[in-house]
Amino acid sequence: MAEEQNKLKTDLYVFVSTDSPKTTDEEGEPGRSTRTTGEEEEPKTTDDEQSKSRPSISLTNIWAGIGAGLWAVSEAQALNIKGQATKAARLPIGACGILYCKELKCFTTPFLVCSKPSTDKVNDQHIEKDVWSEYWYFPFRILPLGSPRKRVETKDLGKYVKAIADGEPWTNVLRVIPATVFNPCTKVTQEDWAKLFDALVESPERFSRKQ
Repeated sequence: MAEEQNKLKTDLYVFVSTDSPKTTDEEGEPGRSTRTTGEEEEPKTTDDEQSKSRPSISLTNIWAGIGAGLWAVSEAQALNIKGQATKAARLPIGACGILYCKELKCFTTPFLVCSKPSTDKVNDQHIEKDVWSEYWYFPFRILPLGSPRKRVETKDLGKYVKAIADGEPWTNVLRVIPATVFNPCTKVTQEDWAKLFDALVESPERFSRKQ
């Protein structure tokens, strides 16, 4: 009974802000995407690679989404997984979301889902062309409850999520591969989410980058 009461009252979804929505093929040539199976772990990023990409494009993408009140998924997340549009259409209004900054390996910016993702291909309605520097797919409205000013790094997740503290790899709990982008995080409890939310939430007047 206690376990049942500790389940989230609504689903939690993780969305990834990538440093580049483009993928490369095995020869390193841009533009040709490779299909993702969903079994692979998040690619490793070295400190040198991170230092070469300042300011963070991932964080810039998050700020753009906050300003527009929108989120969407990158080309690699949208087009390399079979049935992704069907999964996107199941995203419920009112669900909780959190963003993962792939470049800096941290979680940030909790939000509420305020609309169903647009999956209609008529007149390219499933593509958002104006918010980010690249085309992103299946856009939906969000109510941001934080910003990248507050972050929880992956190495610290055990302080907030019991399953991770108990030894579960964080990538099994808060999954960030393309295949799971529209899947709820079933191993995150109500208490876990309360701790993460408390660490990341901000008052709305803090969202402006000018402050």
